[in-house]
Amino acid sequence: MKALHSIEVGGPETLQLVDIPDPVPGPGEVLVKVAGCAINYPDQLVIRDLYQFRPVRPFAPGGEVSCTIEALGEGVEGWSVGDRVAAITIYGGLQEKLCIAAERLLRVPEGIDLAEAAVMPISHMTALYALRDRGQTRAG
Repeated sequence: MKALHSIEVGGPETLQLVDIPDPVPGPGEVLVKVAGCAINYPDQLVIRDLYQFRPVRPFAPGGEVSCTIEALGEGVEGWSVGDRVAAITIYGGLQEKLCIAAERLLRVPEGIDLAEAAVMPISHMTALYALRDRGQTRAG
Protein backbone atom coordinates (compact mmCIF):
# COMPACT_ATOMS: atom_id res chain seq x y z
CA MET A 1 0.00 0.00 0.00
CA LYS A 2 1.02 3.63 -0.45
CA ALA A 3 1.93 5.97 2.41
CA LEU A 4 3.24 9.52 2.51
CA HIS A 5 6.06 9.27 5.04
CA SER A 6 8.02 11.77 7.03
CA ILE A 7 11.54 10.42 6.67
CA GLU A 8 13.42 13.46 7.95
CA VAL A 9 12.64 16.62 9.89
CA GLY A 10 11.30 19.41 7.68
CA GLY A 11 8.33 20.79 5.81
CA PRO A 12 5.95 19.13 3.35
CA GLU A 13 8.69 19.01 0.71
CA THR A 14 10.48 16.36 2.80
CA LEU A 15 7.58 13.88 2.66
CA GLN A 16 8.11 10.81 0.47
CA LEU A 17 5.57 8.49 -1.16
CA VAL A 18 6.54 4.93 -0.22
CA ASP A 19 5.20 1.39 -0.46
CA ILE A 20 4.70 -0.38 2.88
CA PRO A 21 3.01 -3.64 3.89
CA ASP A 22 -0.69 -3.60 4.79
CA PRO A 23 -1.13 -3.40 8.57
CA VAL A 24 -2.86 -6.18 10.50
CA PRO A 25 -5.27 -5.30 13.31
CA GLY A 26 -4.34 -6.45 16.79
CA PRO A 27 -6.73 -7.12 19.66
CA GLY A 28 -9.19 -4.25 20.06
CA GLU A 29 -8.24 -2.68 16.73
CA VAL A 30 -9.90 -2.32 13.35
CA LEU A 31 -8.22 -2.17 9.96
CA VAL A 32 -9.61 0.71 7.93
CA LYS A 33 -9.28 1.95 4.36
CA VAL A 34 -8.76 5.71 4.44
CA ALA A 35 -11.23 7.77 2.39
CA GLY A 36 -10.11 11.21 3.56
CA CYS A 37 -7.47 12.77 5.77
CA ALA A 38 -7.69 16.34 7.04
CA ILE A 39 -4.44 18.28 7.19
CA ASN A 40 -4.25 20.69 10.11
CA TYR A 41 -1.74 23.05 11.67
CA PRO A 42 -0.44 20.38 14.09
CA ASP A 43 0.43 18.11 11.16
CA GLN A 44 3.03 20.54 9.86
CA LEU A 45 4.40 20.96 13.40
CA VAL A 46 4.72 17.18 13.82
CA ILE A 47 6.82 16.73 10.67
CA ARG A 48 9.08 19.59 11.81
CA ASP A 49 9.50 18.07 15.31
CA LEU A 50 7.85 21.13 16.83
CA TYR A 51 4.79 19.44 18.37
CA GLN A 52 4.29 18.00 21.88
CA PHE A 53 5.09 14.48 20.67
CA ARG A 54 7.52 13.19 18.09
CA PRO A 55 6.57 9.94 16.37
CA VAL A 56 9.41 7.60 15.49
CA ARG A 57 10.34 8.03 11.83
CA PRO A 58 9.37 6.96 9.32
CA PHE A 59 5.71 7.78 9.93
CA ALA A 60 2.76 9.09 7.97
CA PRO A 61 1.38 12.39 9.28
CA GLY A 62 -2.35 13.04 9.33
CA GLY A 63 -4.22 13.13 12.61
CA GLU A 64 -7.86 13.04 11.52
CA VAL A 65 -9.37 10.57 9.07
CA SER A 66 -12.55 9.13 7.63
CA CYS A 67 -12.56 5.48 6.62
CA THR A 68 -14.37 2.26 5.88
CA ILE A 69 -13.73 -0.71 8.16
CA GLU A 70 -12.06 -3.61 6.31
CA ALA A 71 -11.27 -6.04 9.16
CA LEU A 72 -11.84 -6.44 12.89
CA GLY A 73 -9.22 -7.43 15.40
CA GLU A 74 -9.88 -9.91 18.17
CA GLY A 75 -12.42 -8.75 20.73
CA VAL A 76 -13.87 -5.87 18.71
CA GLU A 77 -17.62 -5.55 19.23
CA GLY A 78 -20.18 -3.09 17.96
CA TRP A 79 -18.50 -2.56 14.59
CA SER A 80 -18.77 -4.40 11.29
CA VAL A 81 -16.80 -4.64 8.08
CA GLY A 82 -18.11 -1.89 5.80
CA ASP A 83 -19.00 0.56 8.58
CA ARG A 84 -18.19 4.19 7.77
CA VAL A 85 -16.13 5.81 10.51
CA ALA A 86 -14.00 8.80 11.41
CA ALA A 87 -11.25 9.00 14.03
CA ILE A 88 -8.52 11.08 15.58
CA THR A 89 -5.35 9.17 14.87
CA ILE A 90 -2.71 11.74 15.99
CA TYR A 91 -0.64 10.55 12.98
CA GLY A 92 -0.87 7.82 10.33
CA GLY A 93 -3.72 9.23 8.25
CA LEU A 94 -1.72 9.82 5.07
CA GLN A 95 -1.63 6.18 4.09
CA GLU A 96 -4.11 3.94 2.32
CA LYS A 97 -4.88 1.76 5.34
CA LEU A 98 -4.20 1.84 9.05
CA CYS A 99 -5.18 0.15 12.28
CA ILE A 100 -7.11 2.17 14.85
CA ALA A 101 -8.22 1.23 18.37
CA ALA A 102 -11.96 0.55 18.17
CA GLU A 103 -12.72 2.92 21.05
CA ARG A 104 -11.39 5.85 19.00
CA LEU A 105 -13.96 5.41 16.21
CA LEU A 106 -16.91 7.71 15.49
CA ARG A 107 -19.75 6.61 13.22
CA VAL A 108 -20.24 8.68 10.08
CA PRO A 109 -23.98 9.12 9.52
CA GLU A 110 -25.52 8.24 6.17
CA GLY A 111 -25.88 11.29 3.94
CA ILE A 112 -22.49 12.70 4.95
CA ASP A 113 -19.82 12.40 2.28
CA LEU A 114 -17.13 10.09 3.63
CA ALA A 115 -14.22 12.16 2.31
CA GLU A 116 -15.70 15.31 3.86
CA ALA A 117 -16.23 13.51 7.18
CA ALA A 118 -12.47 13.51 7.68
CA VAL A 119 -12.75 16.99 9.21
CA MET A 120 -15.43 15.93 11.70
CA PRO A 121 -13.33 14.90 14.74
CA ILE A 122 -10.96 17.89 15.05
CA SER A 123 -11.50 20.62 12.45
CA HIS A 124 -15.30 20.77 12.75
CA MET A 125 -15.24 20.62 16.54
CA THR A 126 -12.54 23.31 16.71
CA ALA A 127 -14.63 25.62 14.51
CA LEU A 128 -17.73 24.91 16.60
CA TYR A 129 -15.81 25.67 19.80
CA ALA A 130 -14.47 28.90 18.29
CA LEU A 131 -17.96 30.07 17.32
CA ARG A 132 -19.71 29.11 20.55
CA ASP A 133 -17.13 29.61 23.25
CA ARG A 134 -14.59 32.10 21.97
CA GLY A 135 -16.91 33.98 19.61
CA GLN A 136 -19.80 33.81 22.06
CA THR A 137 -22.32 33.57 19.24
CA ARG A 138 -25.94 33.73 20.37
CA ALA A 139 -29.37 33.50 18.76
CA GLY A 140 -30.33 36.78 17.08
